[in-house]
Amino acid sequence: MDQSNTEASNLKEELDQLKTKHNQSIAEATQRWEETKANRKELDKLKKELEEARSANQKLKDELLGKQTDMDLLGKIREDLALARAEVDKWKEALRIKDGDIDYLRSHVAQLTQSIGQLSLKPGFYY
Repeated sequence: MDQSNTEASNLKEELDQLKTKHNQSIAEATQRWEETKANRKELDKLKKELEEARSANQKLKDELLGKQTDMDLLGKIREDLALARAEVDKWKEALRIKDGDIDYLRSHVAQLTQSIGQLSLKPGFYY
């Protein structure tokens, strides 16, 4: 019986060791499960942040495209403005020349009027 008691004691000890290992395995598996859940949660959070960053990036690209279109339009407006200013300068010059012509004609008409007046009113000639 001594051998049976020793064998039973050994079996009990082995069973206790197996229970301890089993409990350790369960604890390790639970810890890994919790880590996996935390990793999945972090992964979902990072996926959401990535999608938000992509959305913000696309919005910025769209805004940049709009700004580039605005800049192209501004360049065209500047070209049109330069052409308009050149046209204004051309018309100003034409008006300046016409004003000079008018001043010349006025002075010429004044001289002719004075000459006609002097010719038509000779001294000693009465109507």
